[in-house]
Amino acid sequence: VLHQHGDGKSPLRLPRGVACDETALYVAEVGGFTLRKLRLPEEFRAAGSATPRGSNLGGIDLDGTSSVEGQLTFPQGVTHDEGELYVCDCEDHRVVVYDAKTLAYRRGFGSEGGEEGELLFPYGCAVIGQELIVADVANHRLSSFSKRSGKFVRTIGKEGDAPGRFRSPRALAALSHTQPTPKASGGWSPFALFGGGSDKADGEGGGSGSGVLIDDEMVMLSRDVVLIVCEQRRVQLLELSGTP
Repeated sequence: VLHQHGDGKSPLRLPRGVACDETALYVAEVGGFTLRKLRLPEEFRAAGSATPRGSNLGGIDLDGTSSVEGQLTFPQGVTHDEGELYVCDCEDHRVVVYDAKTLAYRRGFGSEGGEEGELLFPYGCAVIGQELIVADVANHRLSSFSKRSGKFVRTIGKEGDAPGRFRSPRALAALSHTQPTPKASGGWSPFALFGGGSDKADGEGGGSGSGVLIDDEMVMLSRDVVLIVCEQRRVQLLELSGTP
């Protein structure tokens, strides 16, 4: 345990999002409007990695000021990629990017709304190739952006219970055995569902029910890129198509 409420050493207050790299753990705290960087225990750090002594490596007091560069009002999901931290600023309907080493603000993108490139209460995010995919909760979809420029790339799915559709998607995780370069014309196809949903799915032949289960680990490993999407009552697994 690195920190816990009431342990007397700068306790975490409602931690919601977490990410890590070779040496550090990054935690978004709703209760403290804080993005905190903690030193990973020795047994979890990459071989040969060196970090400063002490468990708390730094943090940003985000003070809950709405729509100010570098500030967050309700930080949720966090992901790390190539030296940068992507934080879902849920109540400001955007994603904010920080330098993972210094925690300095770099850029932000997204705005409130339901049109393409807009977000409503983003909760989770994941990087696949050059794209940042965001769980767009109140729009019941995933939205994809260029991880560098923040330019909108595409929408994935829409509201519904059928495979490939979503009800308030919240958390995302990506598994990649390759370096994917999705084409704009490519898409995501569901191949497994876990958990319950409605009995019917928008007239498309059945709901999620108990879903399709993967019994063999090799079924997962045979897919180059897998996106795991957690919704209100189920988990979907999607595979990427349309890659070169």
